[in-house]
Amino acid sequence: MHLARRALLMVVLLLFASASTAFAGCAWVLWVLRPDQAADYDIAATYVKFKECVAKLDETERAFRAPTTTISRDASTVLHVMFREHDGAFESEIRWLCAPDTVDPRGPKR
Repeated sequence: MHLARRALLMVVLLLFASASTAFAGCAWVLWVLRPDQAADYDIAATYVKFKECVAKLDETERAFRAPTTTISRDASTVLHVMFREHDGAFESEIRWLCAPDTVDPRGPKR
């Protein structure tokens, strides 16, 4: 009886361990690329679910809607905002990208 309890405890612990390992690999990263920084993306936020990351893009898009901006979306995971000056010329731009935590838009590490 005591052996059966130990075996059951081991099975439960292994299930929790495997569930936490699977959960850890399912993160989403919101990357941002600003014109005033180097040509590399920075991490703006992390999310557990893809829906949360896209919801933040939606919220950001609503916040930047103005006559002096041009906004485009690509496959619902990329938000590109361009800001215009008074004469209509584009002054700067910001890009946001939702990607799995296994994807790094900066490329491979050296």
